[in-house]
Amino acid sequence: MRLIPMQRVRRLSNHFAPIVLRGFSETTDEETWVKKGHELGEVLSWALTGTIFKVVNSRDESKDANNVTSNEPLPMHFDGVFKFTEKITDPATGAVTKVLNPPGYQYFTCIATAPKGDGYTLFCSSRLAFRYLPRPWSLEALEPVTWKMINDGFWSNEHRGHAASVAAPRRQASRASAGTRRGAGEQDQVLDFTVAMENADQSLVQLVEKLTYDFRTCLRFSWERGDVLVNDNMAMLHTRTSYTSACDRELWRIHLD
Repeated sequence: MRLIPMQRVRRLSNHFAPIVLRGFSETTDEETWVKKGHELGEVLSWALTGTIFKVVNSRDESKDANNVTSNEPLPMHFDGVFKFTEKITDPATGAVTKVLNPPGYQYFTCIATAPKGDGYTLFCSSRLAFRYLPRPWSLEALEPVTWKMINDGFWSNEHRGHAASVAAPRRQASRASAGTRRGAGEQDQVLDFTVAMENADQSLVQLVEKLTYDFRTCLRFSWERGDVLVNDNMAMLHTRTSYTSACDRELWRIHLD
C-alpha cells in the first residue's frame, strides 16, 4: 500500500467512484492506512468519533442507538447530509444563513466482512440518476425543489429546506441530495423517520427512492478483507444492506477534503 499514488486515486474517484484497491498488503495496518489517507487529502475530524470511525455492530437495538453501528439497513444518503458548519452573513440585512459543508471524500479499509451474500454497501451515482430521470423531471426541474426530514431516534431532529439537487463545482457536476428511506423489503428497527417534499408532488419521494436503487445507477458492492475504497462523497450517494448480527463485520472510515 505504501506504493499507491493516492492523488491519482483521488482524481480517478472524481470520475469513476468508488475506486477499490484490492489485493495490496498493509491495508489493515492502521498507521500505514492513516498515513496514506493524509496523502489523499485533508483528513477531517468529527466531534463524536474523532478522525477514524470504526464501524462495528454495537448490538444495541434500543431506539436511541446509533443506527450506523447497528446491523440494520441504512437510508440512502451522503455523509454530512445535515452538516451545516459554515455561515454566510448578508451584509445588507445581517441575516445569517447556514451553509451545508459535507466532506469531499470517504476513505475506507475493510478489517472483517459479513458472510458472503450479506452486508453489501450500495453506491448510487448522482450523474446516472439524473440521466435516467423520467419526464417531466430533469435536473433543471429539480433545482427549486426542497425536502424535509423528521426523525425520532438517535439522530432525533427535524430538518427543512434541503435542496433536491446540489451543485458540486469541484466536480463540475450536480449531486442528488434527497435522502431516501431504505431498500425494498428492508425495515429499520432503530431509525424511525419521515422524508417528504416541501414544494413538489409527494410521488417524487418514491421516484427518487426507486431510481437510487435502480441497477442502472446503483452498485451493490461486496467487501473483501483488506479492501481499500475511495468514494467521491460530492457525487455519490451510499447506504448498506442489513447483515448478520453475530458476524464480525468491521470497516474503518476517514473523511477527507
